[in-house]
Amino acid sequence: MLENCSIHRCLELEPWVEAVGARLIFLPPYSPEFSPIENCWSQVKSILRSIETPDYQALEKAIEEAFSRVS
Repeated sequence: MLENCSIHRCLELEPWVEAVGARLIFLPPYSPEFSPIENCWSQVKSILRSIETPDYQALEKAIEEAFSRVS
């Protein structure tokens, strides 16, 4: 099961998958409820927008903080 990212629709991929007796199933577009990681990234990005990061070290700390706050 794959999301609808264009790289997943590579013409070479389907024959490889079918050669081993499997088939590709694509998720509907814009379906974060089927991809829990999308909700995680959404929370992380929202938290990061609220934290000032004037330099690389502050950004690293902000990323750690954001991931620690994801529920």
